[in-house]
Amino acid sequence: MGSTTQVKQTIVSHQDYDLDLRFIDILSFIPPNNALRQFVEKFGTKGIKLTKGIFPHGSFNYDYYKHVLEQTTPFAKEDFYDKLNNKNISDEDYEQYCNDSVNFENRWEYLKHYNIRDVTCMINPINHLIQISWEEKVDMLGCMSLAQIASQIQYKYCYDKFDINASYNIVNGFEQFEVTQYWWNNKVKEYVNQDEYVKKDTTNNVIEDNID
Repeated sequence: MGSTTQVKQTIVSHQDYDLDLRFIDILSFIPPNNALRQFVEKFGTKGIKLTKGIFPHGSFNYDYYKHVLEQTTPFAKEDFYDKLNNKNISDEDYEQYCNDSVNFENRWEYLKHYNIRDVTCMINPINHLIQISWEEKVDMLGCMSLAQIASQIQYKYCYDKFDINASYNIVNGFEQFEVTQYWWNNKVKEYVNQDEYVKKDTTNNVIEDNID
């Protein structure tokens, strides 16, 4: 499902036609140490923030999820306890959840709302990233990361200004370095000092007369 050389993705292939659908994790296009919230703020509509909502994913498992989600009462605050990070949600967040949950018949309906909300806030920034790649004629699906997309766009700008018929004689402006006896004598002393410091034999070291 992903590595340093392969994008985290799921590929669905059609059995009768030569057709593949690739579902790529958007985290592949987010720089390291950046969160989804930052991606939404940078690539989404100005002023729009990540509003995923709150849901107690760790409060139940596959064995009894139907029983839990059929309940019509809100989850208790203890249900939101994050065992992985050893912390719970704030009173303000739980109050916001309770205010939202009263609008739904049961926990199933709230979960649907949460999932839709989770996806909806990502649509605009993802579309924006796709649009940028399209306008710059960059194959977004052929890139491993946002940095690779930016690199291809940068090279594209350089190539746009490249004239195959122009002369690009490179002049670095540096003068040729000349090895003088004074410079060489100091270099010999440095070698000797280094070797003596680590108690190495200096019998076969270069000497001042070896300048030629």
